[in-house]
Amino acid sequence: MIQPGQIYRSCDPRESIRIRITAYRPGDARAHVADAVTGKRLRQILVTQLHESPVTATGRRRRSGYVLDSQAPAAEAAERPQERPEGGSAGLTPSEPLTGAQAGADGLDPHNAGPTVTECAEADRAYWTDKHAGEGQ
Repeated sequence: MIQPGQIYRSCDPRESIRIRITAYRPGDARAHVADAVTGKRLRQILVTQLHESPVTATGRRRRSGYVLDSQAPAAEAAERPQERPEGGSAGLTPSEPLTGAQAGADGLDPHNAGPTVTECAEADRAYWTDKHAGEGQ
């Protein structure tokens, strides 16, 4: 049974690709996957390409698709509630300094606050309008 967190490896002996299931609803034709090591290259693949066994029904080694390499973490661990740090979220500090509009909204030094999305869109629109002014006439 396909579950998020499972890792599959390529059946092709020439490849060393490993993928992790990031999302799947039972009955769907496709599963969302990402590279198992980096978490990058998000994509969807057909669930018919995901196999539990490295051999076919006739006993031959599979040469296409992906075979289950490791199971997902235990379902019990996923169902356990996460522990909250003492003092609530107000006592936490971000691992990276906030920048942009978020920094200004959180009461941090406005020097760190960058342009908002609206300001960026207006500047982008003005740039392209000025750059291509008079073209196509």
